[in-house]
This record gives sequence, structure tokens and C-alpha cells, in this order.
Amino acid sequence: MMNRKIRAALIFTAFCVMMFTGCGKKEQEKHLGPAVEEPQTVTFEDGQDEGEQKVPEFIIKEEDAERLISEELSGTGCTTEFSESLEIDESGYYTYTVKDPEGKIMDQMLAVDGFSGDVKVYDREKNRVSDFSGFAYYEKSDNRFRDISWDGVFVNNGISIELVPADEAAFEFTISQKDNTLLVGMGSVEKNKAFWKSEDEKETIEFEMTDEGELEVTETGDQDLEISGSYKRK
Repeated sequence: MMNRKIRAALIFTAFCVMMFTGCGKKEQEKHLGPAVEEPQTVTFEDGQDEGEQKVPEFIIKEEDAERLISEELSGTGCTTEFSESLEIDESGYYTYTVKDPEGKIMDQMLAVDGFSGDVKVYDREKNRVSDFSGFAYYEKSDNRFRDISWDGVFVNNGISIELVPADEAAFEFTISQKDNTLLVGMGSVEKNKAFWKSEDEKETIEFEMTDEGELEVTETGDQDLEISGSYKRK
């Protein structure tokens, strides 16, 4: 009997505690309002501000870009001065002001792609780049001849000239008419022209590769092979 009274008393006490706790919590919420969640924080890398996009670094270093642009301007007499690095047409470029052979600043600027190394003409007003062939002194640039292919077979009026590259500055040529070999020699390349001289220097041949891809041949000297003329690639 006693145990029942004690158990009942414990249950009643526990019930009262639960009710009191619940009321206290509601009263607290009534005065303080609902719990506020802690705001989430966004962390950035060191030195990076909120909302700042990370710009990738150029593959081409600035000193390499200056070397590339100097090579393109070889023979023009023009000089450059670094201006700034810019994003142009979704790519990064080093940009340069250009001085003509007389030292006057040109309206045209040049730019070097920081990823491919290509040299371009830069239009500052439109923030656009275009092919280097549009540069005012392009025709005087030594490098405009770098893509000339001194190889292949060229023909004219029954005469064929076969060119085989030896290295970047020379090629071997074989001049033949039908089944007869007229001359075999080595041509020394200078820009879009190449030259051959006989051992006694009495016979010379000049080869010129035109913009149309034809081979102009001029023969001079005592030995008349009758090979002068314009040859088309076979």
C-alpha cells in the first residue's frame, strides 16, 4: 500500500515538473521570440575579396612575350613599349605601344596572346585584336617569310624543278627535262628568295617564291640552261 502511494507521488511530481518546464519554455519564447539561426559564412582564399573572380595566370611570361614581338618586328625598324595586360576576346593579352622607324608613336598597337604567344594588331578603341598581317609595316617584316615551304615539284614547259629542304636556310634542288637531269645543287635561302652559284661563280640561279606560291627562276651566266621562267607547283 505504501509503495503505491510513493509511486503515485513520484509520478505526480514528475508530471508537475514537465508541465512547469513546458510553460517556462513557452513563456521564454513569448518574451524573446523564436530562436534565430546563425548566418552561414562564406570563406575566400587569402587575398580574394567577396565576389572577386580568380583570373588565371598567363602561360607566356612577359619577357617571352617581348621576345616574340621583337621577332615579328625584325626588319621593320619599329620598337615597342609595354602598355598593360588586358582581357580581349575572352583571352589575356600583353599590349604594347609601337614606334615607327622614325621614333613616332603609331596609332596601331600590338598585343601578344598570353596563352598561345600569337602576335596580333590591337585596336584600343574597339578592344579587339586582328591578324598581324594588318600591321602597317608587315611587308617589311622578316618573319612574314617564315612559313614559306621550300619543297615540292614545280613545272614549266616540260622542265621540272624538285626542291627538298636540307634545313631552315637551305634546300637541295634537281632540275630535269623529261628523263634528263640538267643540274643538281644547293640553294641558300634569304627571306623569300634563294641563290645558287657554280664553283667557278660564272653561273648563278635565283629562286623566288611569290605570294601566289609560284617559283620564279632567273638564270644568269655563261652556261645557258634556258630555265628562266615562272614555275607552278605540281
